[in-house]
Amino acid sequence: MSRKPIAEGITLARFAITLFVGAALLFCVEPMVARMLMPLLGGAPAVWITCMLFFQAVLLLGYAYAHATTAWLGVRGQAALHLVVLALPLLALPIHVRADSVVSLSHGQQPVLPLLAVLTVMVGLPFFVVGATGPLVQRWFSRVGHHEVGADPYFLYGASNLGSLLALAAYPALIEPWVGLGLQARLWAWGYVALALLVGSCSVTVLVRARPDDPKPAKPLVQHEPVTLARRVRWIVYAFVPSTFLLGVTSYITTDVAPIPLFWVVPLTLYLTSFILVFARRPPLRHALMVRVLPFGITATVMMVLVQASTPMPLILLVHLSTFFVASMVCHGELANDRPSAEDLTEFYLWISVGGVLGGVANGLLAPRVFRSLVEYPIAMVLAAACRRVPGEARWPGKKDWAFAAGVLVLTLAVVAAGNALRLDPAGHVFPLAFALPLFVTYGQLEHPSRYALAIAATLLGGVSYDASVGRTIHLERSFFGVVRVTRDREGKFVQIAHGNTIHGRQRQDPAHRDEPTAYYTRSGPVGQIFDELHARRAGDARPAAVGIIGLGAGGMASYAGPTEPWTYYEINPAVVAIAEDPAYFTFLRDAFGGSARLSIVLGDARLRLTDARDGAYDLLVLDAFSSDAIPAHLLTREAFNLYRTKLSARGILAVHISNRYLDLAPVLANLASDGGMVGFLRRDRDRDITDPAPAELGWTPSDWAVLVRQGDEPLVLPRDGRWSQFPAGRGAPWTDDFSDLVRAFRW
Repeated sequence: MSRKPIAEGITLARFAITLFVGAALLFCVEPMVARMLMPLLGGAPAVWITCMLFFQAVLLLGYAYAHATTAWLGVRGQAALHLVVLALPLLALPIHVRADSVVSLSHGQQPVLPLLAVLTVMVGLPFFVVGATGPLVQRWFSRVGHHEVGADPYFLYGASNLGSLLALAAYPALIEPWVGLGLQARLWAWGYVALALLVGSCSVTVLVRARPDDPKPAKPLVQHEPVTLARRVRWIVYAFVPSTFLLGVTSYITTDVAPIPLFWVVPLTLYLTSFILVFARRPPLRHALMVRVLPFGITATVMMVLVQASTPMPLILLVHLSTFFVASMVCHGELANDRPSAEDLTEFYLWISVGGVLGGVANGLLAPRVFRSLVEYPIAMVLAAACRRVPGEARWPGKKDWAFAAGVLVLTLAVVAAGNALRLDPAGHVFPLAFALPLFVTYGQLEHPSRYALAIAATLLGGVSYDASVGRTIHLERSFFGVVRVTRDREGKFVQIAHGNTIHGRQRQDPAHRDEPTAYYTRSGPVGQIFDELHARRAGDARPAAVGIIGLGAGGMASYAGPTEPWTYYEINPAVVAIAEDPAYFTFLRDAFGGSARLSIVLGDARLRLTDARDGAYDLLVLDAFSSDAIPAHLLTREAFNLYRTKLSARGILAVHISNRYLDLAPVLANLASDGGMVGFLRRDRDRDITDPAPAELGWTPSDWAVLVRQGDEPLVLPRDGRWSQFPAGRGAPWTDDFSDLVRAFRW
């Protein structure tokens, strides 16, 4: 066998491994840095959005560096320069953050600029260099004279995305549960050293083998069309649409369908997989097939969005995710088909990165300010439908297309008006099928992409006024914390506040029972018993019991407030505070406190703001922040529980609401209790006693609650009730700011 093919195979493997390692490091450092910052800055969206945009911006700078230096210095000059640049991040490793360098998040203060400064010092240089690896190494490979694939190095994009995929799966499943943050940072530093050696070996290969007169393949494998402004815009658009679609479908599913922890991994995996497939040397899925299939998915998904379908969950998830994947395949397939020659590779990736950043800006910054609900998800579907290219069809819509869309809008409005007025289906189960009529008319135009996209938009617009079975929305507000909705049920018995399909409070509308706690907080349930326990322990004490509650909701627990008791709520979302204080929606706070100084509402991340309270301030501290998917893990660590204990009085009670459809947090609490010298008891309130009012009349919701007291404190009376059971002995290590294991807590 000739030595040349063997040498070229080794070179190909070395370049592919370099890309694989670089991508894996990128996808490990982002969650690692976020975990480091969360205990210091809390879980406010401003923190997460700033981190996300920082990484996207630095990645864009890395791509710009790769393009500019290659254009100015040539491949060999750029390779020589990069040998020097590779050494610079070693000065900043291992990655760490000093607590005194971070400005705490407090009311009215968004630490965007201080956080950007901290991130720049903390991880900016290493991330910049690693981010530049992908386009640089692919560009170098095109100039080392590989006789088969050197002129078309884009297939190496698959190695990069494979590294991203494996890191994406490994971090929550293997790294986070077994490796502390300190060790993660040291391992990442060694990974960077390995990457630097690999990149250095590739750059040496370029310096030795790249020549201006390197032979070109006789038959170019990719297009050599000039890179025009119109072409650059196309690249940006085809990168932007899947980026905004990714964020939109993730937000929609985890808010309105299945608030499953870590679910964001699934759509991101599909997103990266589409890149691997379309840039493969022999794509396994034909682009024309994806173009034909996409309208089926979009039509079905639009139907589910219109009727706000969330069951059966497996089918709903399958439709949403399949549509997103096919849309990504179509858009990324257009990018792959329009990729330029290797000479323009770095510029190609630069504009793709611009599109990705714009998608993050649109969904992360603009949408919460512009839209009242998750409108960006339907918009992404419309844009994906418009990205389909059918031979012979005009790219821009004409008068007939607009006229057809107007007709579809009128038809949809008529269908919705008839259903809302006639109430043919009060339960809301059958009438939504009427949306099939305008969608059927729309689907008939799938051979005209512009007309089909406009008609889909018209159908979505016309369906906005449909009253779903959950009731009529009477208030809708959106911020960086998500969409908060206040609804009234069809019978007018209850008003409730919800984030997606997670209820955070409910009040009866009958004036005679408006002060009755409902949902998770009923008097016959665990919360009623917890307050009975509190008042029994405080009997004979001249000082009224002081209560602190993390999580406000509708303020339903205020029904238990005594006439002289001081209460403090900690709430991170200003919109929730405004709703709970508005008697047009809920009157729990007004009825219990009447505007007195006994009620304090502290705005901000609870763990950060609780440090301002005096030690021993609370006789009862309630954690009511774990009922949705995005649980604030920094509130369930050893350091957090040490803080809670210092804020409890000598006989204080810590109560934790751990109702969650997807996480079993009882073992987590058991470990923390055992570690912190506390005794814990658990009640799972699943079945109503026959003496209780009917659940529908009471507004009762199943719930799980735990209570903890210090070992050696006055024993609790609650365990005498057979519905309460003591925590089992702690198993495994407790969660800390350095370690947590969300996967193990998942209800598989």
